[in-house]
Amino acid sequence: MRSLSKILNMEVLTLEQIKMMKTWASERDAILSEISKARTEYDLLLNKNTQLNSDNSSVFIEIIAHKKAVEVINGYESDRSLLISKELSEMITRKTILESSVLQLEAEVAFLSGNKMSIIEDIKLLSPLHEKFLNQTRALEHTVEHVVRVNESNTNKVNIMVSNLKNFLSDIKLKS
Repeated sequence: MRSLSKILNMEVLTLEQIKMMKTWASERDAILSEISKARTEYDLLLNKNTQLNSDNSSVFIEIIAHKKAVEVINGYESDRSLLISKELSEMITRKTILESSVLQLEAEVAFLSGNKMSIIEDIKLLSPLHEKFLNQTRALEHTVEHVVRVNESNTNKVNIMVSNLKNFLSDIKLKS
């Protein structure tokens, strides 16, 4: 296959054909740029997903610790149910605070889990898009090669027809 610069230096292609080939080349470059951006975004989302997984683990550990603390407080509450004292009031207050903390942490885990699924979905969406752009780029390259070959053939045919027309006009001119 001839390189584009060799084909452009030949007087075989018209300016319109050269412009069309340059347009196709710029479209190919734009698609390759989009693929590169999609790869970068894919990597960023993958890193973010890893970070969210790490954050989820530490939140789950906190939830377990808080639930154990709530269980301990519930045990104290049942043992001392007959005693109404300042100590029992403080423990009930602490229990309430821990329970609300657990609820907040569970809400945070739900939020982080939702983000995790969103990122996974984004990755699932971007992977086929990446493949699509790659396939389109290959198809475009194939089309450009085909157009170059066809244009060379058509140019040769047009040159022959012009030559034949020139001869025919010369014959008519000679006969008249």
